[in-house]
Amino acid sequence: MINTSDLVQAITIRSAKCSALLIEKHRSSFPESGNEFKQKQIEIFFECLCFFGHITSRAIFNKKGPDKSHKINNKIGPMLIDYTVHEFYQPAVKDPSYVIPDEFKKRFYDYQNDAEREYSLCTAFILKPEEDIAYADKVATGIKSKGTINLFTDNIVNILSENNPFTYYQIMLTLVSALDLEKLEDIALKASESI
Repeated sequence: MINTSDLVQAITIRSAKCSALLIEKHRSSFPESGNEFKQKQIEIFFECLCFFGHITSRAIFNKKGPDKSHKINNKIGPMLIDYTVHEFYQPAVKDPSYVIPDEFKKRFYDYQNDAEREYSLCTAFILKPEEDIAYADKVATGIKSKGTINLFTDNIVNILSENNPFTYYQIMLTLVSALDLEKLEDIALKASESI
């Protein structure tokens, strides 16, 4: 039987693959190394995690209703945060008994909550360019898309500090090619049965 741990694993694996693909394809947008590189790497991974978490939540909401969606979010949210904090911060500390400060966890909880609010405002899964806010208007005003994939792309572009439409559409194509959402939705629905 598939449970919430399987779902967390599916979300984190997709997030890791998607963020690695973005970093590989857009390496020139990253600093060479050091803390700034690590920071962008974490931000991209976490944006991917929030996106896949939202897609999971929306699939459960649409098929099983708001109560199931709320219950699974309350269960997997902390698991995703713990995984991320330990993945990125624990290896940097040589002492295995080191406890990661609550301020780091709070930062990730805040980011996840803000991202969920932002994604929940989307009115479509993906918008065609002519249906979306013009790229120049996004750059000039900071207004973000109302399409989920488009918003994901907006957020990745902001993290990479890329401000040209060619890179925007390259990133969107990279994201769309890496998603594999049907399998994630299937795992999410099965995991929701365990709650």
